Amino acid sequence: MSEQDQPAPVKPTVLQDSTGATSSMRVVMLLYCYAVTGLIIYLTIHDGKFPEVPSSIAEIFAALMTGKVLQAFAEKWHGGNSP
Repeated sequence: MSEQDQPAPVKPTVLQDSTGATSSMRVVMLLYCYAVTGLIIYLTIHDGKFPEVPSSIAEIFAALMTGKVLQAFAEKWHGGNSP
């Protein structure tokens, strides 16, 4: 395939990777962050004080971040074509 036949590179966005495909891992992380932030804001307004955030919230976020980091390394190791 010549250079003219190859699609132009796409600039990565918050939800899309460099190939232009929507990344499900990015969508999950974004939704999780919005949901947790929204819940904390709601509880703060409703109760009038900042709620105690359980450690499981941070543990889930850490697990999502670890998965994203491992996915990025796997994609680079496979030359951008992860199985």
